[in-house]
Amino acid sequence: MSHSFYKCPIPTRPLRLSRFSDVFYVDASTKETIIAELGQIALAKGLGESEKSTLDWLSRQRKEWLLLLDNADDPTFDLRSYFPAALTAIS
Repeated sequence: MSHSFYKCPIPTRPLRLSRFSDVFYVDASTKETIIAELGQIALAKGLGESEKSTLDWLSRQRKEWLLLLDNADDPTFDLRSYFPAALTAIS
């Protein structure tokens, strides 16, 4: 099984990344960076060019994947629109 890693940082607590089919790291400091980086994932996966293509694809996956939204420091910025539909979160 191959794994795709996109700018994956060193986790602050041990995380077995090998359990995920894909690990995506997205800079969530601004709306523009989220849109751009989700679009880059879509391009890399051959899904199209938009963030919606990536989010739709993730929502259809049956394998476990990990989407890390980093640098989301603004508490007034609503990230929910960048979560794939039917998202099952882990902690």
